[in-house]
Amino acid sequence: MQKVFSMHHKSARNGWWTFLLLLFALQLRLELAVAEWDIKLESSDGIPESALLIFASNTWGYICGQNWTDQSAGVACRQLGYLGGVATFPKTMTDRPVLLMGVACNGSEAELRDCATNNGSCNSSRVAGVVCYQTQGPSVQLVGGKSHYGKAVFSMDHQQGLICSQGWSWVEASVLCRQMGFTQGYIVSDTYDSMGVTSVVLSDVKCDSWQLTSVFQCNHSRWGNISCPAGDMGLSVYCYGQVRLVGSSQETERMHLGRVEVNEAGRWYGICADIITNQAAEVMCRQLGFSTSEILLPGSFGVGVSGRINNLACTGLEDSLLECHYTTGSCKNYSLIAAVLCTRNVTSGLNFTLSAEYYGEVLATRYGVRGHVCRQGWDDVDAAVMCSQAGFQTGVALGVKLFGRYQPVWASKIQCTGHEASLSQCPYQLSMATDWRCASDLSPAGALCYNNRLPDSLVRMQDGKSQGQGRVEVYHDITGWGTVCNDGWTTADAAVFCRQLGFADGQAHPSAYTSPAGDQMKVLLSNLECTGKEGSILQCPSNGWMQAGLHCNHNTDAGVFCYTHGMWDLLNSFKTSSSQPWSFLRDSAVSLRGEVWACLLRWI
Repeated sequence: MQKVFSMHHKSARNGWWTFLLLLFALQLRLELAVAEWDIKLESSDGIPESALLIFASNTWGYICGQNWTDQSAGVACRQLGYLGGVATFPKTMTDRPVLLMGVACNGSEAELRDCATNNGSCNSSRVAGVVCYQTQGPSVQLVGGKSHYGKAVFSMDHQQGLICSQGWSWVEASVLCRQMGFTQGYIVSDTYDSMGVTSVVLSDVKCDSWQLTSVFQCNHSRWGNISCPAGDMGLSVYCYGQVRLVGSSQETERMHLGRVEVNEAGRWYGICADIITNQAAEVMCRQLGFSTSEILLPGSFGVGVSGRINNLACTGLEDSLLECHYTTGSCKNYSLIAAVLCTRNVTSGLNFTLSAEYYGEVLATRYGVRGHVCRQGWDDVDAAVMCSQAGFQTGVALGVKLFGRYQPVWASKIQCTGHEASLSQCPYQLSMATDWRCASDLSPAGALCYNNRLPDSLVRMQDGKSQGQGRVEVYHDITGWGTVCNDGWTTADAAVFCRQLGFADGQAHPSAYTSPAGDQMKVLLSNLECTGKEGSILQCPSNGWMQAGLHCNHNTDAGVFCYTHGMWDLLNSFKTSSSQPWSFLRDSAVSLRGEVWACLLRWI
């Protein structure tokens, strides 16, 4: 019995050895079956997007992402049994080494080992990856809008999906548009119809450059069924072909506006504002898919590119601006770039509002876009109508200063009689395509509103050292009397102020008053930029009502010296006086005190 047990024990032990030998042989056979430069997908979860692994030097590792192209990715995917593929640069799953650098396939090779390589160093932090497909390669189209704008829908192997818009900028939008054959693009907020597509296949897209040709070349989540953050309804973009309107971010499906730029051989050119015609604007808007065009005031949408089209002749029948006769070079008369408004099946009037409760810039709204009003022709009568519309009793024109203009100028030369109920009832000029004065003026129309009737004067001099001198003060029925900071206070500002008080002229005089204003008074204005022709210093551009800098206080209040004769009139009278010139000076001393008197004596 013991002998039988021993024989069974020996037989079982031999069976285990046989099993281990067979297992070892199978593993050895599998390893021997992996040849040098064999490849596989790093991911094995069935998603056809993955980093690519290559077998070299008896180990699996990555391929350097430097110069990795769609041609090389297509060869790799066909080697793996797919119909084709495109290049991508996914995140790696392990710390495997980079084993192969400088792969350069032309796309006709049967396997990756047939491609040219470079044994140099890898100068990229990314590894090569692929998006492989069986029947249909990845493509993108815009739905719910037109061919050049709408919601982006990706398709591959008959699977469709949206793209999460979170984190996107014009850089990513431009890459997506370039992938579709356009030149550039930007994201839009319109929620276009996705045409029944609800699944999401891409998110977290981040591109290093807008000049890439595929979003798969950007960092992104892996292709697959994913979800967007709450409220993200999918990405919508507007793509440019050969022409674009840029500088405004308030376009809608029925309205587009901005400065005009044309792409020639990969370079963008702005059209000189002095040569744009209605025919050219019609061609451009029709090229963008709109039916109606309007030339806008130039200079409202930034400076833009450096290249210029300085001659453009269109008949209006062309399908593209590049079919018109044109030349490039410097603008002949003005350096401003033309601006155009394109619309489709929509009209709009003008609505006017104030930028603040009782003061500020007069804002004109058209097509839902807020813009400016030129101050040419703007006066106290127009401002009073604006203030009455806003619920105040009256008002005066207020100077406003912009530090850049990125909104359209919708109206100019408003001419109210004072009896209108709203500013939109007053005559105004809407077309200002060649109003170069308005185009170069960064000071739009503004208004300062009053709850009560205006006093006899809105300005005064206080605490002067002598007659015709004093501290500059202005009045409002909400703030009371206030001062003007001497930052930027010039003789031109002083001359306007003095003439407002009935004097002939004046000059800035920082020590014209005996004591600073009381703490109860506010500094109401600073950095005035009067030309000298205004009827009131309130009409002069400034930093804004009650927008004085923190360093402005009553130790820096503006002072003024006003005189009853114009300076040049006095000098000419003195020079032409043939008898008793000193008597003339003595008689004029009533209006020439202090520093002005001393200056005149030195001039003699």
